[in-house]
Amino acid sequence: GECAVKNGLVVDGDDVTAYGLAVEHTDQDQVIWRGERGRTYFYQCELPYDVNQTLFGDKGYTGYRVDLAVKKHECWAPGVYSYFRDYPCLVQAAIVAPDTDEVTFANAFMKKLRGHDGILSVERYDVAAWRASDARFQKYY
Repeated sequence: GECAVKNGLVVDGDDVTAYGLAVEHTDQDQVIWRGERGRTYFYQCELPYDVNQTLFGDKGYTGYRVDLAVKKHECWAPGVYSYFRDYPCLVQAAIVAPDTDEVTFANAFMKKLRGHDGILSVERYDVAAWRASDARFQKYY
């Protein structure tokens, strides 16, 4: 896009709380959360319109990423929308996070607004294994 940016928010500090967070149309992961004990109350995200499979989907970019080293994180009402207007693009998951009991997402959803392909899963923990096993994703490999 005209005013490109990699990420909308990167959290490196511990004990950070976000209320009403909205991030849209960045070129890579929309949010990256690396701090411990983070909390988000309502998250709204729309993935970029003008990316393609090679530049976005194949690189595993997502709407909300919690770093694999994080032990505790809570997020309520995250929603990730896709409208891949210009090119086919299939994103593995709206949210990528560690698979632990203390990293939780409540009432998470994804929605394809229109356009090409979209998002295959709301949450995904082991992205590489899942990608290899899902027939819908094979057309890109």
